[in-house]
Parts: sequence; C-alpha cells; structure tokens
Amino acid sequence: MCSSVAEVKRKSNGAGCAGAELRTDGFFAIAEGVAGTPKCFTAGSVGVLGCGSLGAPAPSSCAPLDRVSNPGCSALDAPWACQKDNELWSLAKSEYAGGGVLCCEGAAPKAEAELPNEPWAFGSGAPFSGSGPSECGDLTLSTTNTEPWGDDAFRNVPGGATAVVIVTFSKPVSAFYVSMKLSGEKAYVTGFNVPPTRVTGRVSFERQEVRLPKGVQEGNAVLSWVGVRADALSWVAGGKTRATVLSDAFAVECNGRR
Repeated sequence: MCSSVAEVKRKSNGAGCAGAELRTDGFFAIAEGVAGTPKCFTAGSVGVLGCGSLGAPAPSSCAPLDRVSNPGCSALDAPWACQKDNELWSLAKSEYAGGGVLCCEGAAPKAEAELPNEPWAFGSGAPFSGSGPSECGDLTLSTTNTEPWGDDAFRNVPGGATAVVIVTFSKPVSAFYVSMKLSGEKAYVTGFNVPPTRVTGRVSFERQEVRLPKGVQEGNAVLSWVGVRADALSWVAGGKTRATVLSDAFAVECNGRR
C-alpha cells in the first residue's frame, strides 16, 4: 500500500493517479490522511488521500494525488465508512465494490508484526545502553532519562525529563525498524535526526511527531526507515505526567538484506 504522497510521486515518476491506469470506478486510498496530515493540506482535517473517480477533488497542492475522502468520509458512498477526526485509522469497506487501496510497485512489504524481531538484549542500566552485533555490523544504543523494562526493553522514566535515544551503526544501514508502545496522556516521539519513512499502528504521525490519537490512552507503533543510508538515527520520547514510550524490539537491513 502506498504510504505517502511522496512515495506515489517517486514511484510513478510524477504521474501519480494518471499513471495508475485505474479501470474501474472507485476510491483507492493511500496510507496518508488526517492522522498524518501531508504538507499539501495547509489547514483543517480533510480525510484520507487517494485516486479514482469517487471522493472529492484533492487540493492541487496534493498532486499527483487527485481525490480525498473528506471528513468522516462524507465524499464517499457506502460501502466506504470512517469516523470523523479518525479517518485514516477507521477507514473500512464492507464490500468488494467501490475501490480499495493504491499499491506502489515494488517488493511486497513485510507484515508489520514481523518487522522488529530483535530485542534490545545487549542493553542494560539506567539510562539504558549497550552495543552488540547485527547483520549490518555493530549496533550501539545510547539513551538519556531511560530505564530498563523487563530483560530486553526500555522506556523513558515516567514523570521524568524527555528521553533521547541514539542508535549508531558501524557501517551505514539501508533500513531500520523499531516497535514502540505509547501509554498515557500525550505520549509522543519526535526530534528525529532522520524522519521515519513510514509509521504504522494505533498512533498518528503528523509534522514529524508520533502521538496517540485524541482520546486514546495506549497504542502500538512500528517506525520504519526504509531506503536510507544512515550511520546514526535518533529520536526524543516523552509525554505528560507519567506517560511512557516503551521500545521493545528492532530490525535492521543492509543492502535490502536483514
């Protein structure tokens, strides 16, 4: 499934919806919308972006995407349905007709549950830190204002200062994945030195900040850096009162190989 306006533009050589050659009426969604507002929306919440013959015309600044669901999927008829202010995560279709999702050409994506499969077993202490081998060379983790959680995970200290997490690699990696659990009021992850290319799970990703959707007290997330060449990645985690961000596993790739 296409993850962003940028990915559609890049993989279609700028053709976007025109290059999709859709042969049926419908709305074909991408994984970008109100919970991850793209730069093309300068104000307001307008729903999920996509291509097709259904939906409202997307703002011209969203090119090469041309359709949008509007708040609460008001521009889409049944069998499409979604909740206002939670369009991206509640979008559903109960029947085959009416479209689906827009897929970007390339290798099939890994299942989210399979991505981060390595615990931080080499780390310890408070703040949590350590180093160990990976398929892409040595990996080193350093943090501030963190504490261990179980034997091989860590989180920011509840009620303490924000935590800074830095992961460095002995040679550049092409992809990195990390799974997180956000809990409590206004838990967030931000301050990326290299923004992730994709964020999935029961969270929102807007203006380079991962947060829990309004009214949600707990959610899991997978942050993915794909198609990068990085020797260091970092982020900041925190939240209001005793909110926590737990990191329990990661995965790394070099030259497309895990």
